[in-house]
Amino acid sequence: MFENLNIKILWLFAAGVCGSIVGLGINPGIDTPFKRILFLFGGLACTMFLATPIATHFGLKDASEIAAVGFAVAIFWQQIVGKLASALNNFSIFGSGR
Repeated sequence: MFENLNIKILWLFAAGVCGSIVGLGINPGIDTPFKRILFLFGGLACTMFLATPIATHFGLKDASEIAAVGFAVAIFWQQIVGKLASALNNFSIFGSGR
């Protein structure tokens, strides 16, 4: 049971690291070592927490399919988090009159 789980986590971790490295290459604004480290950790964190729910939503269940989603999430995590934050800022349960 845990062998399969460890393989999935390893695939997801590798995809997150590789996707974050690719994301660094396509984002020219990340130019300092501190920003690069934050981008790597942010991409890895988003991969670990968002890839499985996104893959499940689209009916993807295999470890390599989830890892592929994780790779894409790691590349575009800043845009994904920005859209989620915008959606949460516009959401109101009680209709605050914005």
